[in-house]
Amino acid sequence: MPDQPKILVIQTAFIGDVILVTPLFSALKQRFPQAWIECLTTPAAGDVLRNNPHVNRLIAYDKHDSQKGLAGLIRLMQQLKHSQYHVVLAPHRSWRTALLVHSSGAPTRIGFDKNSGAWWYTHRCRYDTNQHETVRNLSLLSALGIHADAQPPEIYPDEENRTAVDRLTAKAQKNACWVALAPGSVWPTKRWPESHYRDLAARLIADQCTVFLVGGEEDRPLCQRIAEDLPPQVVDASGQLSLRASAELLRRCRILVTNDSAPMHLASATATLTLALFGPTVPAFGFGPYSRESVVLEKPLDCRPCTTHGSQRCPIKTHACLEGITVTMVYDQLQKMINKR
Repeated sequence: MPDQPKILVIQTAFIGDVILVTPLFSALKQRFPQAWIECLTTPAAGDVLRNNPHVNRLIAYDKHDSQKGLAGLIRLMQQLKHSQYHVVLAPHRSWRTALLVHSSGAPTRIGFDKNSGAWWYTHRCRYDTNQHETVRNLSLLSALGIHADAQPPEIYPDEENRTAVDRLTAKAQKNACWVALAPGSVWPTKRWPESHYRDLAARLIADQCTVFLVGGEEDRPLCQRIAEDLPPQVVDASGQLSLRASAELLRRCRILVTNDSAPMHLASATATLTLALFGPTVPAFGFGPYSRESVVLEKPLDCRPCTTHGSQRCPIKTHACLEGITVTMVYDQLQKMINKR
C-alpha cells in the first residue's frame, strides 16, 4: 500500500445504507491520513456525504435514470478503470457492484462473500448476519489489516443547513418538547398507518409538544394528510429540507418516532433518541437504530419477518405487524423514554 493510496468505496443502495457506511470513511482516514478517498453512490444519497471531511470526492451513479441500462454501466466501468485506484471496497452486495469493482482493475478489491459476484474480489469478508450493519461494513477493513472499533454513523450539516432549519423552526415554541415523526418509507408495508401517526401527533400537541413531520418530497402527500386540520404546533417539514438539514432538525428534537427507514439512521448520526416501529422487517437484520438508548416496538408474529426490505403489499393481506402497534403503545413508550432522559 502506498503512503497516499487512492481508495474507492461503492455503495449505491438506499439512503439509509449510505448513512451506515460513513464510519468506514473515518476509519480509513484514521489509518491512512494521506489517502484520497472517493465514494460512488446515487445522486439522492450524495447529500449525506457532502461536507464529510473523510470523503474527498463523490461520484454520482444515476442507475435508474440518466445512466440507466448497459450503456451507462459500461461508461462508468471505463471511468473507474481510468481512475487507477489502489483499493476498492464494496459494502453493497449486488452483482452490478461486483462487476464495477472488477472493472476498476484495482489490485485490492474487497467485498462480502454473500454476493453472487464475489469471485471477482481479491478479498472476500464474511457477511456476519449477527452484527449491526455499521460493524459489518467496518469488518471489510480487516482485509487491509485494520480492526476498527464500532462507531455511530456520521453526517455533517453546514451553515446553510442550519440556517434552513432556523427558518423552518422560527415560529416554534423554543421551550417546548420537540418531537419528530417520520411516517414515510419507500415500501408501503413498512409504514405505520397514517391515521396512527395523526392520532399520535394530536396527543403530543395536547401535551404542549411541537411536532415536526419529516421526510422527502415523495412523503409530502402523506405528511400533508397527517397535518391537515391539526393546530400549527404540527409543522410539516417534508420536502423542505435536504438530508443534512433534516439531520440538523433531528438533532434539535428530543426524540424521533419512525418506521424502518432512512430518518432512523439520520437520527443515529445525530445521537437523537429514537423510537422505531418495525413490521415486515426485524432489527436482527442489522439495520436497527444504533443508540443503545433507542427502543424498537414490534409485534411478535409467526409471519415476521416476511421480507428483507419491505414490499408493496402485505403477503397475508392483514398488515397486522404494524396495525397491531397501537397509538397508546407508542405514546406510553414515548413518555417513558422522554421522562427517563
